[in-house]
Amino acid sequence: MGNTRVMNLKGEQGGEYINSSDGLATPAYPSENWMAALCVEDTVLSNIEQPTFANASRLAGPTLAAGYVIYGQIDSVTVSEGLLQMFYGKNPQDRLAIQSPQA
Repeated sequence: MGNTRVMNLKGEQGGEYINSSDGLATPAYPSENWMAALCVEDTVLSNIEQPTFANASRLAGPTLAAGYVIYGQIDSVTVSEGLLQMFYGKNPQDRLAIQSPQA
């Protein structure tokens, strides 16, 4: 299946699908981050990097049931079995810059 772009109804970037044929997957767009993942099928991860979770590696190995949702910034993920739907969100640093008061 490979990486497939997902658009919302307004044509904005929504995410992509990741499966075992993708190897180590990272967001395709540098200005975006994955902010959540949905297990479309029963899924096994061999690796997941989430900088805001100290123990995210515990998600690698066990079978995550279809419908399981992973929230928070995801920098990279490797799927051993199954299918993930990855959802984009703006880079947290971009949000901070937008919210910062102007001098």
